[in-house]
Amino acid sequence: MWSSLQVAPRRDIRPFQAQEAPVLPGRKSVYPVLFSLSQAASPHESSLIVSTPKRSFDRAIATARAFSITPSVFQETCYFELSGPSSLESLSCALCFVPTEQKIELINRLGRSGLKVVECASYVSPKWVPQMKDNDAVVNGIDHLPGVSYPVLVPNMAGMKNVLKNKNVKEIAVFAAASEGFSKKNTNCSIEESLKRLGEVAEEAIKNGIKVRGYTSVVIGCPYDGKTNPAKVAALSEALLSMGCYEGS
Repeated sequence: MWSSLQVAPRRDIRPFQAQEAPVLPGRKSVYPVLFSLSQAASPHESSLIVSTPKRSFDRAIATARAFSITPSVFQETCYFELSGPSSLESLSCALCFVPTEQKIELINRLGRSGLKVVECASYVSPKWVPQMKDNDAVVNGIDHLPGVSYPVLVPNMAGMKNVLKNKNVKEIAVFAAASEGFSKKNTNCSIEESLKRLGEVAEEAIKNGIKVRGYTSVVIGCPYDGKTNPAKVAALSEALLSMGCYEGS
């Protein structure tokens, strides 16, 4: 089980400096990132949900206090923030095409399980991810349960144009990587180029009344570049919130 720490907006904290982060034994990467994410949330009427394994929740709170983060910035929440992106992650790696009906059934089961967020499709080019060629059929075929959000992943404006053709899409997710190596391998562009693309996508979505959430990949470490600099994670989170994401994770 994962527990959620919600970082509330605040304007009176100083900019994050990576070397200021205290290090706790065995948690050299996680907690500087935790702190930098809290700082990134400050100028916006948005929030960042920082998830941590339940067994690490008390350590995370202790670390927040070690940073002298007050309850108005770092709040323990009494709920669990769980989402279901695994439906996309697992399906995109399948060796054979998974029938549309089975995708719909999987997503419906995830929605009925109590999840509040279930990613249901990815508007990527079917040339690169053939598994997602039935995205419209899936979005239109699932049970849109009250209180459950069904965002679709959108990497660029080509995908956004297709999203706008489907009136059942109410929320999208944009994603960026905190390392140059992963960004180039995953989206074939630099972080800077990626943020430019995503900014255009977010602007178009918001203009059309579609909510936008943001994801940051490789916040702890990258398989290509090694350990991730927490300051880069903070900067990327800041950029996603600035472009209009109502939540970052």
